[in-house]
Amino acid sequence: MKGYQIAASIGSVMLVALGGAMALTNPSRSDYEGFATARLSEYLKENACKKLPEELGEVWQQRCRAFGSAAIDTGRPQLQQLIASQTERHNFILFSIYRTTLPSFGSTYEFETLGVLQQFYLYLAEEQ
Repeated sequence: MKGYQIAASIGSVMLVALGGAMALTNPSRSDYEGFATARLSEYLKENACKKLPEELGEVWQQRCRAFGSAAIDTGRPQLQQLIASQTERHNFILFSIYRTTLPSFGSTYEFETLGVLQQFYLYLAEEQ
């Protein structure tokens, strides 16, 4: 019976230590805003110019990418403010769930992200 008690005690200590580590490393709202801004900026840089008609040719695609990239970098603080104003954080002490809703030209994009152990995991991205 002593062996089980020792194992149970060690397990309990490890569980408490893991919970403490998770609580201490639960990312903050500002951490999420930085993460989401970087991801959205990257997405816009890669995809914003793809909707140009092919008839415009590669030269206009390159110009769009160069101008668009600079515009996105310049507007990054406003993009972060938009994300901040459109995000709900549900803090569960050990982890957080972030729900961001962004309107865009008649559509709405919804994102859900899990924040745990100083990491973010995007698990839902849909257009409505």
